[in-house]
Amino acid sequence: MELILLRHGQSTTNRMLAEAQDEREVDAGPQDAPLTRLGRRQADLAGKALSREYIDMIICSPARRTLETTRRVKRCIDALPIVDPRVVEFRGVGATAAANGAELRAMYPEFSFGSEFDSGTAWNLGYLNETKEELYRRAQGLWHDLLLPRAHSDIGKQSRVLIVTHRMFSAYLTGVALGMNLDQVQTGRFQLGNCASTRFEVRSNGVVMVMHANREDYLHGRVSA
Repeated sequence: MELILLRHGQSTTNRMLAEAQDEREVDAGPQDAPLTRLGRRQADLAGKALSREYIDMIICSPARRTLETTRRVKRCIDALPIVDPRVVEFRGVGATAAANGAELRAMYPEFSFGSEFDSGTAWNLGYLNETKEELYRRAQGLWHDLLLPRAHSDIGKQSRVLIVTHRMFSAYLTGVALGMNLDQVQTGRFQLGNCASTRFEVRSNGVVMVMHANREDYLHGRVSA
């Protein structure tokens, strides 16, 4: 199985942080930030790059910036995006309530939402006080409950899975895939730039090979923080 981690395109919060001389002076606000014009262009270029190969499974975070990125990437990929909160960023989308399941289904009818979105409450409430230890366990759970079993299955041998996610979660999942502990993962070495990607080959014997990390050449210089 091949696994591709793709970070969302530049969001409005990313842009404010990139333009600031001191990030501590930026009040991005507790928001589910949308993509900027640059972020939308990055997503289009990522989709174009991914269109050259067959992808049979897309998993994306329910944050607005990842949903918008996935929608644009999906124009080039014939696969149904599955929205999974397990791949959302650390502490979700900040301190504010996000959309509920009914609202998300109305805004993104071409996506698949599981039973965890059946409630009329905001999907992110369970993540607001998340610790980094809980983030690490979340990445472990996704790896051991979904990705490794798929790699070991008959269909997984030829499968290519795309996960559209975030900077911190992609770093933690990469560390988990490579067998690192929490302290090793927290170095931040695996964090992705906007719409950059990391690709693994996950073999049926459990061996994980990194094929490329933080690749962004297909963005043609259209990168950001």
